[in-house]
Amino acid sequence: MKRLKFELTTLWYCLFLVPIPGVLGIIAIKAFHIDFSYLGPFGDFFAGTTVPILTFISFLAIVITLKMQKEQLEMQGKQLEMQNEELRNSIDEMKATRKEFELQNKTLSIQRFENTFFQMVNLHIDIVNAMVYEDSMSSNKVGRNSFFYFYQALNDSYRIHVKNTFNNDFLNKNEIDRVRINYHSFFLKNEDQLGHYFRNLYRIVKFIDVSELLELEEKKTYIGILRAQLSSTELAFLLYNSLGLHGYNFMILMHKYNLLDNLNSKILIKEEHFDLYMTEANLYSNEEAIM
Repeated sequence: MKRLKFELTTLWYCLFLVPIPGVLGIIAIKAFHIDFSYLGPFGDFFAGTTVPILTFISFLAIVITLKMQKEQLEMQGKQLEMQNEELRNSIDEMKATRKEFELQNKTLSIQRFENTFFQMVNLHIDIVNAMVYEDSMSSNKVGRNSFFYFYQALNDSYRIHVKNTFNNDFLNKNEIDRVRINYHSFFLKNEDQLGHYFRNLYRIVKFIDVSELLELEEKKTYIGILRAQLSSTELAFLLYNSLGLHGYNFMILMHKYNLLDNLNSKILIKEEHFDLYMTEANLYSNEEAIM
């Protein structure tokens, strides 16, 4: 900027000096009463000396003008770069604000998910506490303790089917069909107690599975919280329920999230029933993947 002021000052000085010889000549003519006829050689001399000077000054003016234009263009370029930098900073700030908003929104969404999830778990606990196994030989069994007696009844039902020598149709079935027939007849007798339990449990697992907020590992964490609420007897019941005639949807989710991971196969009616479950679960899961 200082350089530009210096060049402009120089140009103005040069322009100011150009008319000085002419002005001095006019003053001299007036002061000394010089005859105009004697001024021819002086005019030729003056023209010969001033024309190159004017040409040089014109050239100098052009050079200075070009430099001024160049510096103005450079200044405009710097201003444009500053504007671009400000624009980039604004875009970065907008991205950061948007990311922060998305993070806050996800946090709120997860909080809503967790509130719903734990309400469903509490409902599951309430359902378990309200369950009753009616025992004609002694007092009724209530709450989680009732599962042991429900499961014992399921086990006894299977033994009775096997020992019934008149039930050749049952004995001629393969093992998976025996399991299904036994569970179906048992469930029909106890649906008023067990139906709500299994439907609510399936709804909780399905709620976790369809959530778009959670990654797979996060979903498994919530499944783990749910699994911690289940006793060994409940896990065994889940296995037989999934092997039932209408349990394949639940079976796919149970297999996907290893819901029976802590099940001790020794408490099953037969230990081989766990292998039946794994075979069926893999089959249904593969069919689901193809679809």
